[in-house]
Amino acid sequence: MPVVKKLLLISAAVLFYFKPYAQKGKLEWGDLEKKNRNTPFMAQVLKGPGTDIITLGFRRQGGSTISPVISRFDEKLNQVMEKELFASEKDMTFNNIFNLRGNLVLFSKQYDKEERFSALHAAQIDPVTLAVTGAKELGKYEAIKKSNQATITVMPSPDSSLVLVMANAPYAKNENEKFFISVYDNKMNSIWEKTIQLPYADKYVVIDEFQISNEGDVYVMCKHYDREVSREKVREDGINVPSYKYKVFIYSKDKAKPTEHTIDVQDKFVHDIALQFNNDGNIAMMGLYKDLYNSNISGTFMGLFDKNTKLITVKKMEKFPKQQLVDLVSKDGCGSRKESNPGLYNRFRIIGTNKRNDGSVDLLTEYNYMYIHRTYNSSTGYYTEYPVYVADDIVVINYGKDGKISYARVPKHQRQTVTNANVSFVWMNQGNNLLLFYNDVKKNIDRSLEKGPKYIKTFSSSEFVMATINSKGDLQRESIFSNKGMDVVAKITSCRSVADNTLIIYAEKSHQLAKTRMQFGRLKFN
Repeated sequence: MPVVKKLLLISAAVLFYFKPYAQKGKLEWGDLEKKNRNTPFMAQVLKGPGTDIITLGFRRQGGSTISPVISRFDEKLNQVMEKELFASEKDMTFNNIFNLRGNLVLFSKQYDKEERFSALHAAQIDPVTLAVTGAKELGKYEAIKKSNQATITVMPSPDSSLVLVMANAPYAKNENEKFFISVYDNKMNSIWEKTIQLPYADKYVVIDEFQISNEGDVYVMCKHYDREVSREKVREDGINVPSYKYKVFIYSKDKAKPTEHTIDVQDKFVHDIALQFNNDGNIAMMGLYKDLYNSNISGTFMGLFDKNTKLITVKKMEKFPKQQLVDLVSKDGCGSRKESNPGLYNRFRIIGTNKRNDGSVDLLTEYNYMYIHRTYNSSTGYYTEYPVYVADDIVVINYGKDGKISYARVPKHQRQTVTNANVSFVWMNQGNNLLLFYNDVKKNIDRSLEKGPKYIKTFSSSEFVMATINSKGDLQRESIFSNKGMDVVAKITSCRSVADNTLIIYAEKSHQLAKTRMQFGRLKFN
């Protein structure tokens, strides 16, 4: 595309009104860049100081050695600084980077074959100068061998004032599962740490999720097979019922033992669950359930953990509406409307939660999975394998403060091989509206919601779409820009909401006969 035509295309997209609910938005693009061999591979986007943004990328140094590269961009998305931090050492992997209330912290893990442990390190980075201001080893964890190390997860609290480091010891036969919990403040000062073992035999406990609250308590959610069987169901009074109870263990700084709580979902089978920490200290627990252990997902439930009574009360359980949701999702190949087993397919999983200004809470779910495609070449006698990432329908479940539940389906069909950079979605809240952003076929934008969506054949010819779901659950979609027209493709995994009203978009596109093109965009709402 000629440069003049390109500039006209960009400037025309700067200021516009979104049709759905008259939201005024402004889209600005930074300079179009072309990658060279020294350009770092983009990984994450973070909020920086003021209106700046911080990016984390990786630069290959030869062989398996890589270096993390931190960059800072100003409000106009011009790069003002870049720093290469340090080269990775043998068996070193980079875990994550967080902005903990203005303090950037990069976490890395290194396996030591001789000593048989994995060490977790934290490097603190000044967000203005990008200089490393401090580095420390947070802990060493047992590793039986490289393929059987402690699994280490690092997670910030909802308000980013604290960070949780949780490592589970490698599998050991005939031992209860052991965990190492450490909680740090945003300057990486230790608040508390404990080595814990769940009070039940490992084979009778399956951990689903864990989170840290703004107060520094750690919530561990799990299935406890209290019937001491490993299967999902048992026969009772002629019917199949869950062989487990769904429990939440809460670990705190000042208590030697956890408090144990049971979520009573009657005779239903829990498929997935998520927590939403409220400003009043109470916790909303939202999830998906199945009527039978081997059935499709039947409905949703919402419970509340009261900080005063320390009790979990299930406030609502509701079967998915047939015409409004199940029938439509089944048209898309993501559910079943058979009378014997209606519901969403089991590949739906919870992606996240969102709280709207009216106090209602969204549970965001997606038909999302990965499989390995394997082909055999008879002439060479070799197999070729690569991952295929699938991200289809989005289902948003909104729990109103009045107890009413509303549903919204966002139909889409996404497939991508080798990488998942362009599939799935990101979201942000705007008042009482939920905004979802993803790549889609242009024909799907105005396509009737009664019809199934078209497949994306190539992401380079797709649109970057915004779907708006209002407080009534109504859905409207429109294109923010054309990936084909911009000659770059939105990389969903590197798009990030950096403020209540601002989404940073990162887009790039590889070319066989030319250098990869890359560009940042800032979508801002008034």
